[in-house]
Amino acid sequence: MAPSKADPSPELAAPPRALITALRRLLRPVVRLLVDHRITFPILSGLLKEIYVDVADREFALEDRRQTTTRVHLLTGVHRKDVKRLREEGPGADVAPQTASLGALLVARWMGEA
Repeated sequence: MAPSKADPSPELAAPPRALITALRRLLRPVVRLLVDHRITFPILSGLLKEIYVDVADREFALEDRRQTTTRVHLLTGVHRKDVKRLREEGPGADVAPQTASLGALLVARWMGEA
């Protein structure tokens, strides 16, 4: 039986092995693309936290009840402090990463001087 949207304790049951296998196959080319474009794990991790919190807020809220920081934490495994911060900041899809690769800095400087 699949867990319901109301079940706030996904850590109690291990994910299906087939799902983990499928995720490995799905993520391998994505990670290759990310590495090729110098998107490091910390950048991806921050993005995933943001997406997890957004999905939990939008798609796993209980009817007629406020979605709490604790509930989002229990659904996603994202630390409560991070959940609170991300919910206060709002979506950051258009925010550039705080660090830039040397290549990106060189291109930016080159374009600025052209």
